Amino acid sequence: MVHESGGGGGLQPTLQSIQVNIFTPACALSGCHVGATAPLGLQLDTLANARMNLVGGDGMGVPSGQIPASLRVSPGFPDDSYIVQKIEGSPGIVGQQMPLNNPPLTAGQIAVVREWIFNGAVD
Repeated sequence: MVHESGGGGGLQPTLQSIQVNIFTPACALSGCHVGATAPLGLQLDTLANARMNLVGGDGMGVPSGQIPASLRVSPGFPDDSYIVQKIEGSPGIVGQQMPLNNPPLTAGQIAVVREWIFNGAVD
């Protein structure tokens, strides 16, 4: 299934597509989720960094730096994934909806992130 494009072709529910179409243009910007100064170590500037910082080397998820009891990505469970809560601006998040100081992601972009997580957060 091809979803709306975010800039790098059709957006698909894979981490590679999410990296190209969402993370790189909306999150991995100067002063945001890039490099050693990324907030709470959440670097989303490369596919390898996004994978390691969201699902971890074991693929089981990485605790959120803001709410350590929550996983940044809980494979199979988008509603329990802190990244979904942050991009949706859900009640109970720490800080503000992401991406900060930029327009929120579209419903279609969020749906693709949710689908990737629901499918196990694997490529």
